[in-house]
Amino acid sequence: MRPRQNILPRAPCTRIASGSNPRPARESDFIENILHTIDAELNCRAEVDQVSLRQWLATRREQLARGELVYIAHQLDFVGRRAG
Repeated sequence: MRPRQNILPRAPCTRIASGSNPRPARESDFIENILHTIDAELNCRAEVDQVSLRQWLATRREQLARGELVYIAHQLDFVGRRAG
């Protein structure tokens, strides 16, 4: 991951903080909620192959149980003012 100071052009300011937030104690619960949402939204859609969906969800849940599935979000906020 690139440090945030490399993403923004040099500016006359002091960087206060950068980096990731600590993971929640029960990240697996959060990921399971995402999998449940995907399941709930796609399990009734005719255009979705239900066998493939079940296999995909089973694989993700097995990975989650083994600690191999993690959630990574890149949320970058930028604020600036144009000169003039």
